[in-house]
Amino acid sequence: MNRREFLQRSLLLAAGSALGACASSQPTHFYLLPTLGEDTAALGALDGTLGLAPLQLPDYLNRPQILERSADGALRLDDFELWGEPLKAGIARALRENLARLLPQLQVVMAPWRRAAAPSRVLWLQVLRCESEGTTALFALRWQLQDADGHELLAPRHGEYRETLEAADTAAVVGALGRALARFSRDLATQLTRSTP
Repeated sequence: MNRREFLQRSLLLAAGSALGACASSQPTHFYLLPTLGEDTAALGALDGTLGLAPLQLPDYLNRPQILERSADGALRLDDFELWGEPLKAGIARALRENLARLLPQLQVVMAPWRRAAAPSRVLWLQVLRCESEGTTALFALRWQLQDADGHELLAPRHGEYRETLEAADTAAVVGALGRALARFSRDLATQLTRSTP
């Protein structure tokens, strides 16, 4: 076998191996945070507009992989289990949809907005945790409610919501995080109905 034949055969073998690896590789799964169902009962009537200020997210959460935290604080990443949208956008979307179910008369808008169309209430949200740890999913955050001029309507608050995983897979983690966010959405809706801009 001459050098040319050897190179051709080597290239064919390499190409075949690469195709085989692609065919047998693990499939990638994409997930979205679930929201409250259409049968969710409204918590009350609240007019006006709520603006969602730009959401703050820790750097370690600002990635496509769905995270799992071990007891010693180590983070596990799986390149085949991914968010279907940036997590920051996913949390904002799910929160907006949940509030639309809970307070259907309230208009929820996303920043930025024009000064002339500034919302009567503005929600500032800082996510602290959004991952699983053992058999639990944890959603922790700080939040504050202000009026259009930046005056405090509600003092800064801290919330921590834990949900037990129903199975040992990523779909269960995402479902539990969705339930945790739904609980925060209910608490927020309750506080909104009690606050007056």
